[in-house]
Formats: sequence, C-alpha cells, structure tokens
Amino acid sequence: MGFQANAREAGPIIVIDASGRLTLGAGGTALLDTVHILVSKGRRKFLLNLAAVEFIDSYGIGELVRCQKAARKHGGEVR
Repeated sequence: MGFQANAREAGPIIVIDASGRLTLGAGGTALLDTVHILVSKGRRKFLLNLAAVEFIDSYGIGELVRCQKAARKHGGEVR
C-alpha cells in the first residue's frame, strides 16, 4: 500500500489525514507537497492525523521534519 494525504478544514486548522506507509518510495513527497500547497494558499496551522499510517521509516521521520520546517518558514506550525 502506498501513502495518501488528504486535507480537510476544521475551523482555522487544516487536518491532514494520512494513511498507508510513510516510507521511501511509498508516497514520495505527498505529505510535504500537501503542506507546500496549503502554505502557498495562506494556511498556517496543521494537525497531522497519523492514525491510519501503518509504518514510518527514517525517511518518513525526515518527511515529518521537512513539513514542520516548511510551515515554520511561513510562520506556521505542524502538530
């Protein structure tokens, strides 16, 4: 199974529902791409819902860090 990231609004917060495997090759940069698109639209507060993520490898941990850095660069945050 690959990786999917779907965004939805919950008031001022964007909830990103992730599912699958957050690994090298499984989803590429789907999570980071989602954050970049939303930040470019002015969104700044993100909540990652990782309940449906089956597995995260070291690449996936790096992807989470890159998402946080991308949001902070524009005055936002990822929780």
